Amino acid sequence: MKKIFSVLLIGAAVLSISACSGGAGKAENKEESKSAEDFKGQGTKTYVFSDGQNELEVKFDYNDDNVLAQTGNTKMMYSKLNVKTKEEAQKVLEPLEKTISALDGVDLKVEYGEDHYVEDISIDFSKVDLKKLGEAQGTLLYSQNDDLKMSKIDTQLTKMGYQEKN
Repeated sequence: MKKIFSVLLIGAAVLSISACSGGAGKAENKEESKSAEDFKGQGTKTYVFSDGQNELEVKFDYNDDNVLAQTGNTKMMYSKLNVKTKEEAQKVLEPLEKTISALDGVDLKVEYGEDHYVEDISIDFSKVDLKKLGEAQGTLLYSQNDDLKMSKIDTQLTKMGYQEKN
């Protein structure tokens, strides 16, 4: 589950986040878990993760615990993909980028640097087909609407070592 959820965002990124989840810490106590009551009404939550080289930020817009949209920004070193060059990274990522970008409700942009790439993604869950998104990602991370609960996502991200950004 940890590996699947870390692919989270394509989100922030199907391409990226799984590479960082391995070193993430676990939630220490139950106080860190939140319920649907904590996400009543409309709101936005932003979470960040960094391991010193890779940086991930993901923002969720929600209404009454239901996630409406997700945006993410990821800076990931090529070494997390087991590649060394921009060209090798493009070979790995461009087919996935094309597939994901073609989906309604998804906007994905990847820029390649000398030793890392930067990915910006936004997902509008009112427009995206969850099944097609899962197929494009190679995982059924968001396979049903129950997976799009802010309380569930908050708990998983906290367990993976993400910090809520104020």
